[in-house]
Amino acid sequence: MAYVTDSDFVITVAWWTRTASVALVFLLMLQILFLRWLLIRRLRRREHFVAIWQPLLMDCIEEVPAQLPKIRGGDAYSFLTLWNCLHESVRDEPKECLNTLARYCDMDAAALILARSGNARERLMGPSTLGTCAMTQRGANWSRWLKGTMPRYRSRPPAP
Repeated sequence: MAYVTDSDFVITVAWWTRTASVALVFLLMLQILFLRWLLIRRLRRREHFVAIWQPLLMDCIEEVPAQLPKIRGGDAYSFLTLWNCLHESVRDEPKECLNTLARYCDMDAAALILARSGNARERLMGPSTLGTCAMTQRGANWSRWLKGTMPRYRSRPPAP
């Protein structure tokens, strides 16, 4: 009878294990619901932004409107996505109007900030926008600003 265990102890351990498992599942469900709420909120904000700015960007093909809403820092990526899409689909004079709009809204500075951010998606959007727009009107060469933001790759392996 040396291998007999106390059954009350085993039942207590099993009960606490079950309670901890149920609590962890409940916490995971709460986390999933919270993340879903954040996603819905972000999508609604983007839809609202697109509903405001898409007609304005279409109007900018002819001329830049006198009154423009302010673009918050969190909406810069959404603006640049819309702007790049429209910029790539027009030619000549409308491109200049779109470039003027981007400069008026300080999107050249926002593109530089995105190029230096940690997010890979944003790091690609910044140089793409700056290259598409050729935003060098403020007297600065944007490639100088981007120096050090992109990873450097060696052309050949290091010597042993």
